[in-house]
Amino acid sequence: MIATAKSSPASSSAIAMIAKAQRMLEQATTIKEIRNVENLAQRAREYAQAAGLGRDSVNTAARYALDARRKTGATLKAMRERGELAERGEKQIYQHGIFTLKDLGLTGNQSSRYQQEASVPPDVYEHWAREVMASDDRMLSAAGLRALARQDGESPVPLAAAGRRVRRLLTKLWNRMSAKDRAYLPDLLASLSYQLKGIMVAHCDRPGRRAAGQHKSRLPKQGTTTAKTASNVADPQPIGGKIVVTRKKLR
Repeated sequence: MIATAKSSPASSSAIAMIAKAQRMLEQATTIKEIRNVENLAQRAREYAQAAGLGRDSVNTAARYALDARRKTGATLKAMRERGELAERGEKQIYQHGIFTLKDLGLTGNQSSRYQQEASVPPDVYEHWAREVMASDDRMLSAAGLRALARQDGESPVPLAAAGRRVRRLLTKLWNRMSAKDRAYLPDLLASLSYQLKGIMVAHCDRPGRRAAGQHKSRLPKQGTTTAKTASNVADPQPIGGKIVVTRKKLR
């Protein structure tokens, strides 16, 4: 059980809401019930923050909200493993006992975040939460928990999600580049793909990494069109946190 802030007239309402959230979370079994607990804990956190009740009260409420979020993520994962959650792209399910994210009142982004937060092992999560609550100025948050999940390495980024991130980044770069510089972007990417292939080869050559039929690079081999295009741009050099590319005349 998590210790709450010391009782006082100003904090009694927040403590009552936190205690109610604790009882509800123990009994909640469905996504809707668990998310109701999360919303209650979030309201308690906001009330404690607005009333100036101090970090202890705010973090205690935030901890129960995170507990609820992790339980939602674990429930979603269990539903998927039992075949009760429709795969992405299946918009309408008529079979009894199978739910879509829309049925559960969730978006794909929310589902991914819940499951990422739930991927942190209980002991790691407990240590992190206690460390934050014992600090002088840190606050518990879902964003902080997701950062912990990324550091822990328990939540790898799927290929499709990685592709979406790369496309968003490229679109942002494209919009900020001049028309003259945009002409060199494909060659820069080709050069970077060559360097990525080297990183992959070095990673696979480490002891215990290479296995029969595994870790084969899908990047173009030397001599292909992409590899030839890469020769038009010198290897990017990081200077002052930026990548500087030497341009060559295209033939």
